[in-house]
Amino acid sequence: MTNKEVGEMIRTRRMARGMTQDELANAIGITASAIGMFENGKRRPKDEVAEAIADVFNIPKWAVYFSEDEITAYVKSITPQEDILL
Repeated sequence: MTNKEVGEMIRTRRMARGMTQDELANAIGITASAIGMFENGKRRPKDEVAEAIADVFNIPKWAVYFSEDEITAYVKSITPQEDILL
C-alpha cells in the first residue's frame, strides 16, 4: 500500500469510530498534525505509532497497512469458502 492508501485507511477507521484527529492523536500520544500527515499520505506511521493506532482501533498492527477489503480478500484466499464466517 502507498502512504496515501495507508492514510485513507487510518482516516476511514478514525471516522468510523467518530473520532477527530485530535482525539486519535491524544489517544496515542502524538500531535494532530502528525495524524493529518499520515491521512494525507505525506508520512507513514512508524511501527510504534502503527501499533498504538492499532490498539485504539482494536485491530492487529499489520491491519493498519491494509484495507478491510484487502484483509477479507486475503482471508478468503487462504481459507476454504465453507469455513469463512465474516
